[in-house]
Amino acid sequence: MRAFAVVLPLALASMAASAENLRTTERPARATYADGTAENYMAVYTGVVDLAQNESGEASTLTHPIDDRRCSWSLQTYVRRQIFQVNKAGHRSIYEKLTTVFSPPAFHNEGTSLNVWTLHPGNCNDTRERRDSDINNAKSALINGFQTIVNSDVEKLSDVLRNELQAAQVKIQ
Repeated sequence: MRAFAVVLPLALASMAASAENLRTTERPARATYADGTAENYMAVYTGVVDLAQNESGEASTLTHPIDDRRCSWSLQTYVRRQIFQVNKAGHRSIYEKLTTVFSPPAFHNEGTSLNVWTLHPGNCNDTRERRDSDINNAKSALINGFQTIVNSDVEKLSDVLRNELQAAQVKIQ
């Protein structure tokens, strides 16, 4: 018996996603209750850049004479605040309910349209410099705005914690 191999085109689109933590800062907090007991908390702020990239179309072949691969990408930057309760041994337990994300609008871009001279749009390799420039711009914007976002939230965090924990007083250091 002869074995026959059937060659099928692979996926017409490929998708890649990645996230990078750019900056992290921590702010300790101490909640004191009406009965005099106290608990320690830690607010952790993390600046993140998420990249999603997609290439659609396919390379030129004998049966598909035009390379119509096209790259598109989107970038989302945000600052995530997580609150942890810290026990006497220093171990942290996350307080999920108080996790918050502060995010500016997402950024989207794509490779060039079909070039009539070369019959070739911008695939992910061709548009690498522009995509890398967009990524660097997103990172710079996040790094430049990170401390402002953290400072703005820290001003309100004492009230947020006091209300959620039903504490008499909360001090953020």
